[in-house]
Amino acid sequence: MKDNPEIIREHNLRVTPQRELILKLLRESNLHPSAESLYIQAKKRYPCLSFNTVYRTLDLFEQKGLVKRFDVGENIYRYDGNITPHAHFFCIKCNRLDDMDGEFTDLIQRIGKDAGLNYDVKVTAVELFIQGICIECKRG
Repeated sequence: MKDNPEIIREHNLRVTPQRELILKLLRESNLHPSAESLYIQAKKRYPCLSFNTVYRTLDLFEQKGLVKRFDVGENIYRYDGNITPHAHFFCIKCNRLDDMDGEFTDLIQRIGKDAGLNYDVKVTAVELFIQGICIECKRG
């Protein structure tokens, strides 16, 4: 498995301690953090870090394909360091964003393959973003 500095270099970016930390936090989390929550976490290690640096780094990482960004409404963005094809479930009550693996991953791959073959296009991404109410919110 490649380490974060190598991954950053492969995307033609300069390696900085802040970029390494932000990528590390994203890749180790399955909570799909916002820029603000990443900033709070990263600031513990780098007290002089600005929110603007975190935001610009996330924007750059998204442009380079290192992270996925999700608009969960009202200009609130959440980030995923797992860029492999997988589905997401977003709870419209508590704003929880979870990965949905397993057969959804197979479905995503089949959709991409079928679209390419049936429509003679080159598929570069297939996103499955499901919205609803999570089990905890359904109970409450």
